[in-house]
Amino acid sequence: CAVKARTGEKSSYWMGDKIGYGRLHKWIGIKLGKPCKCESCGIGGLVEHKIHWANRSGNYKRNLTDWVRLCVSCHRAYDRGQLVIL
Repeated sequence: CAVKARTGEKSSYWMGDKIGYGRLHKWIGIKLGKPCKCESCGIGGLVEHKIHWANRSGNYKRNLTDWVRLCVSCHRAYDRGQLVIL
């Protein structure tokens, strides 16, 4: 599941803090890999659209500790305020 790639300020794709929603999610996936297990409920073997990167703060920043890997169900519950992630 984990994929590594060359990233950083020297990359021709680097946009600094002006990065958009989609590219930020892609950057997070490159930096943190693509875990196949939900960090909330523990369901494993999840791929593609069945598992998402969720933003803890809602500020969509390049802080790697501000992101958590959640299955679709947990992500929906988290966005609705029905799930607390520690």
